[in-house]
Amino acid sequence: MNVRRPILLVAALGAASVLVACGGSSGGGDKTTKADVPADSVALVDGTPILKKDFDHLITIGLASFKARQQEAPKAGTQAYELLKQQAVQILFQRVIIKSEAAKQGVKVDQAKVADELKNLKTQAGDAAAWQKQLKDAGATEADYTDTFTVQQLAQGLYEKLTKSSAAVTDAEIQAQYDKDKATVYKVAASRKVAHILFGPKDGSTPAAKDLPKYKKAAEDVIAQLNKGADFTKLVDKYSVDPGKTQNQGVYDVTATGFDPDFTKASYALKTGEITQDPVKSQFGYHIIKALADPTKDSTKTLAEVKAQIKSQLEEARKNKSVAAWFAGIQSQYEKKTSFATGYSLPPTTTATGTGAATDSGAGTAPAASTG
Repeated sequence: MNVRRPILLVAALGAASVLVACGGSSGGGDKTTKADVPADSVALVDGTPILKKDFDHLITIGLASFKARQQEAPKAGTQAYELLKQQAVQILFQRVIIKSEAAKQGVKVDQAKVADELKNLKTQAGDAAAWQKQLKDAGATEADYTDTFTVQQLAQGLYEKLTKSSAAVTDAEIQAQYDKDKATVYKVAASRKVAHILFGPKDGSTPAAKDLPKYKKAAEDVIAQLNKGADFTKLVDKYSVDPGKTQNQGVYDVTATGFDPDFTKASYALKTGEITQDPVKSQFGYHIIKALADPTKDSTKTLAEVKAQIKSQLEEARKNKSVAAWFAGIQSQYEKKTSFATGYSLPPTTTATGTGAATDSGAGTAPAASTG
């Protein structure tokens, strides 16, 4: 289950540099009088409490994510566990900031869209029983997801509002970026477009020696069908065990490197339109290969071909940079108005965020806890 990272501003805004650049607290330690923090809270952010129950719930989710990845969860008292605690505090701290700043700037939530997000997530899970199992395995609740989608929407709204008047990217800037990347990013290696049908283990493992004759015979039988006029694409769908066939129908641009050497050699030996008359053995099993086009030569994409792409990338980078600077300043302001209970703090500035279990729902774990 691939659930989006739900909590960090870096995820919701798409500005990958924001939190890594900003880091955690400027000192990583307690900075104000502990008596300021209510007994049921771990921190007080500009008058808004981060409740202990929300913190504990987020820790539960973080620990569950280790189990989901079949990794050993950190134990209380260890450095790894302390980092998990700091990341949990940071997530909840940043949620307070996003909600507060969104309210100040008039950014609203479309509850219908939040409901649709939740509905889509439940549909992806399967039936009701599968959805409940997913929640249980993640230590999460539906309210966690609802709050996650709410915060994402607020963060996206902030991003759009903050970047609405960003300066336009000029043709000169696009040209400069193209010139910089021309010899690397926009280099196109010589290739040969082919389609193939793979006969081998369905799980993609290396075939056992005893099974090779079986796979070869199956390939020979299909070659006979093709020679009688059978449709290659239909036979790809019917016989090929290549897991990528659902996305590419068995079609690849074969380059000099990056493919099995025997597969590459056979691909280039064919005339366009021809099909291998003998199954081609590789580390994956046996292949039937069809050459779809003549081999191409090394080339470079023209500026006209990539101009729109470069413009979009430069615009996004400019917006992300401005949002990163804005969030760094806002977070610093909120830190000065934040009290932490004893034993709780933000990560030190050298800690890159978005890497810990508590934040990594992109790997299939649940979203962070609701702050209410």
